[in-house]
Amino acid sequence: MNQARAIDRQRKARGLLYGYAILLKDNIEADGPLPTTAGSMALLGNVTHRDAPLVARLRIADAVILGKTNLSEWANIRSNASTSGWSAVGGQTRNPYALDRNPCGSSAGSAAAVAAGEVKAAIGTETDGSITCPAAVNGVVGLKPTVGLVSRTWIVPISHSQDTAGPIATDDRAADWSG
Repeated sequence: MNQARAIDRQRKARGLLYGYAILLKDNIEADGPLPTTAGSMALLGNVTHRDAPLVARLRIADAVILGKTNLSEWANIRSNASTSGWSAVGGQTRNPYALDRNPCGSSAGSAAAVAAGEVKAAIGTETDGSITCPAAVNGVVGLKPTVGLVSRTWIVPISHSQDTAGPIATDDRAADWSG
């Protein structure tokens, strides 16, 4: 609420994302009291008080950073037998349409939050399917931008040659098409 009030008090043209509440995958740093844990208990105290460049750009566009989403611990790189959407910090992410189904990929929390209607958009990260798979399985839209187009600074990495952050969002026009 404080972020939204501060945006409202500014005497400037409204940004493109004015008033949008956006969630961030918990491997992306954001200034504030929330740690960036990558889902690991080892990083519970990792409060950096800085915004990743992509978060700074969201704030410039007047988006409100609502919080962090659960992810597969260490973006699912810790084991070949790890479970999508599970972390020691956040527990198991559930697909809001079928609670017993796999939410798919390490950005499962971001996709599930959008699918559940908690926010219209969230930011995920992808190395190999971690935006596109949870978006598809949770019935929302996800985009993996070309690697290097979005800064990866202050995002917990897996692969410098593959990682990128991207949006997961609803398709509001779908309601218009339904009649």
